[in-house]
Amino acid sequence: MTLSCPACRTRFRIEPRRIQGKRVSLKCPRCQRVFKVDTPAPQPPSGLRVVVCHSDLDLCGSIGRLLDKEGMACTACQDGHQALRSIAELGPNVVLLDVGLQGVFAFEVIDKIRHTPGLEKVKIILLSSIYNKTAYKRRPETLYGADDYLEKHHIPGDLVPKIRELVGIGVEAPAPAPPVAAGEGTAVAEERQELDEALRRTEGGESATELTGEEDKARRLAHIIVSDIVLYNQDRVEEGVRGGTFFELLSEEIEEGRRLFNQRVAPELARQEDFLGNAFSALIERQQRELQLASTV
Repeated sequence: MTLSCPACRTRFRIEPRRIQGKRVSLKCPRCQRVFKVDTPAPQPPSGLRVVVCHSDLDLCGSIGRLLDKEGMACTACQDGHQALRSIAELGPNVVLLDVGLQGVFAFEVIDKIRHTPGLEKVKIILLSSIYNKTAYKRRPETLYGADDYLEKHHIPGDLVPKIRELVGIGVEAPAPAPPVAAGEGTAVAEERQELDEALRRTEGGESATELTGEEDKARRLAHIIVSDIVLYNQDRVEEGVRGGTFFELLSEEIEEGRRLFNQRVAPELARQEDFLGNAFSALIERQQRELQLASTV
């Protein structure tokens, strides 16, 4: 949106998405004149439907509000089974899928979507669980059939542009240093803080809406750790499952995961059950079934 200052006639551009349909005050970057302008009402981008698959309700709500400002309809799912039902019923344009989704591993959800008639054009963005931000500074080896990948802490700035790019809606080039509407900076900062706080709570399995006991939280953390290891090491995971050398091939990653698990789970609780070992066993069992099915096709 291009504007002219009524005093000095300096022309400049603003990005109206955050202030659509409002009358706002702007300050000319050249002469400092303050004036009011009416911004156009928001236009929904072709009625896009997005399904967000994440176990944390607060985070789903924050993402939903972010997408709502862009005219995108958002449906939240808290586990893999619910996600598959909702995706089949809604036929969304885009699915945002947490790697550590509970109930069904994310790669299983992707496989079912890709083999369901009518869902071939659904775009899938894989969302890393990031159980340790410093552990990985690279893209995964594979996206398991997903279309794109997003680190959790990049959701506030990158999610909407990724969605627009995947569905073929042009992304505007950034305008140089636009003036900020009165009060907009505070509102944007509050929205960003809310989303960042929701993201922080989900880090490593913590959830503001999860009212389960400590054992359930420990199981969820174990599931997240295993899911992230699979995401970044598909070739070695498959080789290890086929050859019975899973724990040898991934010993370094498994040890790192155990260190993190022991940092976040009380020792007395960890002694009650081998949460991480059980999560690895569940993964290996599912992978064996998938590989057997693939070998018979």
